[in-house]
Amino acid sequence: LRMLAFTHWGGDSTILTLLYISIIRSKLDYGSSLYGSASPTHLNKLRSFQNKCIRFIIGAPNSTPIPALQAETNIMPLHLRRNYITDRFLIRNLAL
Repeated sequence: LRMLAFTHWGGDSTILTLLYISIIRSKLDYGSSLYGSASPTHLNKLRSFQNKCIRFIIGAPNSTPIPALQAETNIMPLHLRRNYITDRFLIRNLAL
């Protein structure tokens, strides 16, 4: 993503957000209902990776609060995303 976001050329924040959602978050979502019970250390690594990506997308400094970045990009926190995917999976399977 870093090559796509140079100051003189490259995608704006909406394009970078779409790239993040389609490429990176799809990898994080895969199997998230299974690894949701992983140790907090491992889950914190994923959370900090997502936070770095969001900071990069917006170009925000490290002092910017994470909830503000998530609201700006409309990207859910990973723990809420995992709960959403797990709930959707359970509802779909219970309906069958």
